[in-house]
Amino acid sequence: MADQDPAPKATTEPEKPAAEPEVEPDAAIKPPKPDSPEEGYYKRHFETLQAEHAKLEEQVKAHEREKMTELEREKAEKAEAQAKAELLQGQLARQEAIIESGLPPELARLVPKDVRSADEAKAFIVENIQPIRAKLEETQRAGSVTSPAAGQQQTTAGSYDKWAEMKRTDPQAALEYYTTNRKAIIEDAKAGRKLG
Repeated sequence: MADQDPAPKATTEPEKPAAEPEVEPDAAIKPPKPDSPEEGYYKRHFETLQAEHAKLEEQVKAHEREKMTELEREKAEKAEAQAKAELLQGQLARQEAIIESGLPPELARLVPKDVRSADEAKAFIVENIQPIRAKLEETQRAGSVTSPAAGQQQTTAGSYDKWAEMKRTDPQAALEYYTTNRKAIIEDAKAGRKLG
């Protein structure tokens, strides 16, 4: 009977009291195991809902941040529209002042485009443009041999003939006329050769 287990030996060591189960550091965070499967299901469902709730809260916060930037964007757009409206009002005031003063298009271009009010445009026209206009009108009234007086329109169709006639009668006037109307004379001469 050697196959049988030997009799239990008597131990002289006292029995150790049952030690408390070792607690893992993360055990405080982990929920305890459920007692039944239904309880586990509801706990998992609750955790899923908590995660979804946290995700939705984050989306709401992101939307609020986006909404705040939308408000800021709207404020910027409003300020931009207001600046554009002020610029258009200034341009309208500029045009009204130009029309009132009766400036020709050549002189109207000299009025600055960033004028804010009609009074400012009128003041600029009176101070800066009217003297130029007066000088231009003065030179147009007094004509010369090569530059006709105001009211007389000079045609380029016969410039070559006019220059040739001046060359025979007054060489100095012909030289002045040629220097000021050179292109027209040359074009007229070319056209005459093509026709003739």
